[in-house]
Amino acid sequence: MGYRNYVDFVTYPQANSKLDAVLAKGEYYKVKPAPPISRSDHTTIHILPIFTEKHRESQPRKKKLKPDLSKDNVDILRDALDTTNWNVFRESSNNINELTEAVSCYINFVFFRK
Repeated sequence: MGYRNYVDFVTYPQANSKLDAVLAKGEYYKVKPAPPISRSDHTTIHILPIFTEKHRESQPRKKKLKPDLSKDNVDILRDALDTTNWNVFRESSNNINELTEAVSCYINFVFFRK
């Protein structure tokens, strides 16, 4: 059926045998043995994803925006923040967490817009 067993190590030490299996298609995982949990008689199986160049190409990293801190841009930011009606944020927020989130998003929008 195209599935591969990733477990190639002993999972039941008392009988020196493989009792467990991890089946998946493709070569996307790496499986490692780990110590048993508490008094278990089975080895813990640790499953890790393997990222390939194909995966990296399909999901390019986002570039972080870096603010332009020139004097003109800082002055524009000051003007925008000075003329902001902050009551709109207070009235539309139910608690301090919502208020903080809304104000932070607004400041990032004003600061990083081009």
